[in-house]
Amino acid sequence: MVLVQTGDVRRSGLVFSPDGLVITSAEVVRGADIAEVLITGIGVFQATVIGRDELADLAVLRVPTGDALPFVELTLPQGVTPGIAISSVGFPAKAILGNSATVTSGGVVSIRTIGGVAYIQTDLAVDAGNGGGPIANDLGEVIGITTTEIERVLGQHVGGVGLAMLLSDVLERLDNLVVGAHFYRPTPPGDLLPESSSPPVPPFPNIFIGNVTINGATAPAGTQVYIRAGRYVSEWVTTRDGRYPFITVGPPSEAGFTGEPLIFYVNGFPIDKGLVFNPRQDEPIVTVDLDLVIGPTA
Repeated sequence: MVLVQTGDVRRSGLVFSPDGLVITSAEVVRGADIAEVLITGIGVFQATVIGRDELADLAVLRVPTGDALPFVELTLPQGVTPGIAISSVGFPAKAILGNSATVTSGGVVSIRTIGGVAYIQTDLAVDAGNGGGPIANDLGEVIGITTTEIERVLGQHVGGVGLAMLLSDVLERLDNLVVGAHFYRPTPPGDLLPESSSPPVPPFPNIFIGNVTINGATAPAGTQVYIRAGRYVSEWVTTRDGRYPFITVGPPSEAGFTGEPLIFYVNGFPIDKGLVFNPRQDEPIVTVDLDLVIGPTA
């Protein structure tokens, strides 16, 4: 178990490889590339954010140490069913409560899928600091990673409920995160676009459909895709089952607005398919397959 902190935000985490890879909550590193990691009995480190998935509230950090660290191997347990006894382990969200881990015990209520993510619903009312920490069964096996973004996931405030991402889903996402993928929560484009860019404009009949792969594998649900045509940007869409349903590009029909290159973005990474925007396009529906290749992180 580790304590992860950026500014005043504190969450929990878990070292899952001897070379210093840590899984934690994406919320603690939102907008940050470096986080402070406290490993009890070993020291405090400035860890680098390797990858993040804001939709699933997961992030992977690397602790810079030349020594092998104690770690928990993340392997699938025999089964997770309603009624089994579980424990949530984590650190308090407020520094005034100290830097010692706490344990909260309870049971599994149900397994449910929300927004393409499989969650363990528990009867635990966990502290916000438990986010990114493990949920374990009575054998001590990790069965999930806690999220405290309950209101965002459920769409409303519900008291006395805990949610943890099922370990099988966590492991599927780790493959992308450890090589540097970043899945951002949809944000109004105006907050993230370069200077001189414009927010989305009313749709025009240029519609793109297609498939998205990352390193040759089907992109997970929630992968974010948008297009820039010159200084104009399409609405942002997220994939479902690796496919984006459609994108409409909407630059106005200004005089001379032709031949603008179309740059597709997958989770912020640009992909140039060599297409140009033509407001007089006869075939408004175009199939474009996007293959995002992410190299290993040093």
